[in-house]
Amino acid sequence: MSDLEKIKYHIALLAESLDAREHPIEKLVVSLDWSEKDLDTAHDIFQKYDELLEKKEVIIWGGFEHDFHSQLQIGYQTLKLVVLAFFRNDQWVDVCRAYAIDKHCLEFSEITAGRRGYDSRLEEGIANDLAINNIEFIRETAIQGSGKQYRLDFLVTLPHRKIALEIKSTFLSPNAIESLFRMAELIKQASIADELWVVTDRNVELSSIPRNMKVISRDELVGELMGLA
Repeated sequence: MSDLEKIKYHIALLAESLDAREHPIEKLVVSLDWSEKDLDTAHDIFQKYDELLEKKEVIIWGGFEHDFHSQLQIGYQTLKLVVLAFFRNDQWVDVCRAYAIDKHCLEFSEITAGRRGYDSRLEEGIANDLAINNIEFIRETAIQGSGKQYRLDFLVTLPHRKIALEIKSTFLSPNAIESLFRMAELIKQASIADELWVVTDRNVELSSIPRNMKVISRDELVGELMGLA
């Protein structure tokens, strides 16, 4: 076996060992043998269709498939894996959902069911908590940075500050934690909010988090917000 064959074999083993839910993009990149440029190309395609959605234009999803085929030599079956990976990484979620709804395939059931890596009932419960206590908020606020799009679950407006809320399940994968750190930096740079609060269904401790970020349980949330009002 040549050195090149050994490297390819080792990469194949590495791809198999990566968990597609904890490290969706890393798993995708290694499995498809993508370069950094290939990943950037995928982001560019997603951004193109996200902009079309923002403009409320009618989208022919065959064009989405054509773009991936012509630019990355990806067919329909592999494209489903790409869409799932970006969805699980909480990126270009609107595009992933719109495409999944259009295709009606079994592989996209986790997208069309509305799951984004956490229990959606937790988010709805928090929305109800905020509304009952007359706390002003908006949902699904998009932020952009380094060519990637992130979407905040809630943006709470208090008399003297704004708090971004991101709702997550108790278990936070390393990939999810890294994404949260990037979001905290982005909202600081863009002056979208003063702080990013990560709201979970029970107490979770993270070490070495950014100064403008805190982790809080749902039970503590309203009391903390009311104390700042």
